Amino acid sequence: MRANPHRTALRILILWCCLAVVTACSFVPAVKEPAARPATQTPPAATDTPAIQPSPSPLVLPTSTASANLSTSNPFHRVRPDEGLPFSDVSGLLVDNNGWVWVSGNQGVYVYNQSRWKTLQTEAGGAFLGVDAVGRVWTLSSDGSQVIAFGGDERRAYATAQGWTSLPAKEYLSPGFGDGLANDANNRVWLATGLNEVRRFDPQTGGWRRFTASDLGFLPPQEEGYQGHFLTDVLLSNAGKIWVSDCVAQGELLYGMGIHYFDGQRWWEISSVKDDCIFDLEMDAQGRVWAGANNALLQYDPATGSWQRFALPDWSRHQFVLHVDLDPEGNPWVELLRSGAASIYGATARYHMLAGEWVLDYEPDTYSPSHIAFGPEGDTWLCAEGGVYHLANGEKEQIAQFTGRDCLIAVDHQGQVWVAIPSGRDAGVWWWKSPE
Repeated sequence: MRANPHRTALRILILWCCLAVVTACSFVPAVKEPAARPATQTPPAATDTPAIQPSPSPLVLPTSTASANLSTSNPFHRVRPDEGLPFSDVSGLLVDNNGWVWVSGNQGVYVYNQSRWKTLQTEAGGAFLGVDAVGRVWTLSSDGSQVIAFGGDERRAYATAQGWTSLPAKEYLSPGFGDGLANDANNRVWLATGLNEVRRFDPQTGGWRRFTASDLGFLPPQEEGYQGHFLTDVLLSNAGKIWVSDCVAQGELLYGMGIHYFDGQRWWEISSVKDDCIFDLEMDAQGRVWAGANNALLQYDPATGSWQRFALPDWSRHQFVLHVDLDPEGNPWVELLRSGAASIYGATARYHMLAGEWVLDYEPDTYSPSHIAFGPEGDTWLCAEGGVYHLANGEKEQIAQFTGRDCLIAVDHQGQVWVAIPSGRDAGVWWWKSPE
């Protein structure tokens, strides 16, 4: 049969339109140069640390990124009430130094020792604050009015009578509690609240003491009436000093006053980072300190006494390193907060540094906080937007997808992956062990 010329012309027109739409959708605008850093206030003269040295070569984002392959089914097993965990409203998940799994929620605090669940507390539990140097696990009560320490079979709660008071309401832009605890030479435990205070527990007196930014030697904010100081993290340095990091918020503006350290007698400024807004401090096995800052990742090497500043992957506005996690080989994995046009909470992204280059791990293009964990064999696990991913050799494999956006992830010493979903249809605690 002879073709209809009008129908043939119509088909050609439709095909041309489709190609035009595909071409238009694939166009990506050029990335703008990063904007200038927020204005900063210059603290007093430097004290004892050399200036930051630039990284020897710029870090380059690889042109290719890992792809995710979604499994056809969810291999995770939900822990049921008859298995020893009688609730699904989860507020905390942690793996301690022994590889035991800790869970807190609306019906208490429980621990799993690879054979059974044990009830440690029947009152509602809040977030875990970390494990201190002597192995005690610290957690908040659900309302924040108490802090509880679990050590062996012993549980001790500290409240107003012991100097612990509920924190004021969380300020806008505050990162919340620091992600770790630090024990000083006298075994006192230091905790950063993410507000204008750090708290210190003294085992000799059994009491808590509060220190403000002014007590630590930080200057007042440039302008009063805004959020003010956020004391974001604490760390015990390789030299036995307590470090405290600071960031100052004024409306939508974040600027830095860096890090001050305590030598047992007084507080000192680290002059090399005095203008940096720092959210996180971590130390690797070599004693090098990694600091998540505004528009940079910083590294201090105690062997040379010098700092390096690593530029972040390109972004058109300000970026902040919210979290730094170090894998077993000491490579930093970071979560970035990327400013939007109208708010600092524009988007988040996950990268790690390997052989001097940034490798993209996860980029949702929205503000979607995520969590990361490392297994005993050095493998990496990511939980983001309800998805659980295994990252290895530049590849990203999606293992499961849960409902809801929030999730916590941890890996025990046996390589079992644990996920806590705080709310939604899949709320509860789940686990999975790879058959490999």
